[in-house]
Amino acid sequence: MAKRFVRAEGTGGEINQSMTIVKKPIKPTPFNLYVASKMELAVSSGQTKEDIFRVCSAEYKKMTDDEQLVWILEALHKNPIYMVTIIYSIKVSFRI
Repeated sequence: MAKRFVRAEGTGGEINQSMTIVKKPIKPTPFNLYVASKMELAVSSGQTKEDIFRVCSAEYKKMTDDEQLVWILEALHKNPIYMVTIIYSIKVSFRI
């Protein structure tokens, strides 16, 4: 039997009949990828996510275009994977 998915208000995802939240993937923007790479290292050192985000924001703004290009290319590389995931989640959410 197929699970029925319904829209959950305020969650950014769907809830199936067993009340499990299915989160939408985060769009791979260059800045999001940069923060994610720094977050893995910094969380293990005991810093809060807010502090890491503030530091990453300042660092990313100071980067030259050539330095940001690395993250832009990574985001472009991951965008097709993101789009396939979104399309699949739309198909799943409309199953009855």
